[in-house]
Amino acid sequence: MRAFIGLSVDWNLFFWSASYIGSEKERMLIFFWDGDENRIAGLVTCDVPTTGNERFPLMDRTDRFRVRGTIERASAIDIHLKDVKIEVFHDAS
Repeated sequence: MRAFIGLSVDWNLFFWSASYIGSEKERMLIFFWDGDENRIAGLVTCDVPTTGNERFPLMDRTDRFRVRGTIERASAIDIHLKDVKIEVFHDAS
C-alpha cells in the first residue's frame, strides 16, 4: 500500500458519512465510497474544516462528489486523502 502514498487522485465517489473531530468540532472527518455494496472495504476518508462543510452531516448516500486530493495513508480498509477539494458531481450526460 505504500506505493500509493503521494499519488494525486481525481475520483467520483458517493457520500458515506461525516462526523466532527475533537471537542471543539472545528474539523470534520468525511467518508466516501465507490458505491459497490458487495465490498466492505474501500472507504475514502479526508478531514476538512467544519466551516464551509456544514452540509455534509445532512447528505444522503446517493449524493455523489468529485473528490480530488493526494493519498496520505492507504490500507486494506481505507484510503485517507490530504489537500482535498470536494465538489458536487455533475453528470455531463
